Amino acid sequence: MTPRFLIAALLMLPGPALAADRVATVTSFDRIRVDGPYRVEIVTGRGTSAKISGDRAAIDRVDIAVQGTLLTIRTNRTAWQGGWPDDEKGGPVIIRLTTGELRGAAISGSGSVMIDKVRGPRLSLAVEGSARMTIGRVETDRLDLGLAGSGNLTLAGATKALTAIVRGAATIDGAGLIANDLTVTSESAGNVTLGAKLSAKVVSSGAGGVAIGGKPACTVNALGSGEVVCG
Repeated sequence: MTPRFLIAALLMLPGPALAADRVATVTSFDRIRVDGPYRVEIVTGRGTSAKISGDRAAIDRVDIAVQGTLLTIRTNRTAWQGGWPDDEKGGPVIIRLTTGELRGAAISGSGSVMIDKVRGPRLSLAVEGSARMTIGRVETDRLDLGLAGSGNLTLAGATKALTAIVRGAATIDGAGLIANDLTVTSESAGNVTLGAKLSAKVVSSGAGGVAIGGKPACTVNALGSGEVVCG
């Protein structure tokens, strides 16, 4: 191949995706809802901010809006040019958020949410689809967990009262989380691991196992094939 033809062939090859950042203007929020295959990282205890990083075309399709105190992240279909924000052409979209406090987080789809810490009287977490959520440290009076699908929730910390409802094949990795009192309802094929100090009530009707660490007073109703270990 002559140099002229070689240069022409190289010019015809697709170029690398152009990395870019976009700062979104957001007002104060204490709840978040993510719909889409995004990687979201949240730091609490700071002023409110939002920054989107990734392929230029992909980040232009991300819509971030705040209604009341709820921040939502979803795909802007009017700017959609085919594919998904994290497809092979665009690469992953990373959204970094900061906020003073957080009292609720929900994600659906195939994305992920990572939160450094949450402190407050009450926290509600929801995971749907194959999404993943990770929280480094939780300190709350009340903690409500809801999972459906094949997703995963990983968290550590302490709470006075915990309620968890798990369906599908979802899993909870909460070996580092201790509740004074907890109630778990598992209809999942996935495993649930949590800790309790005073009391634990478990209703299990799925194929997944439920393991409650600590030495609580246990009330267990095992209706499925999954093993339940409490205390």
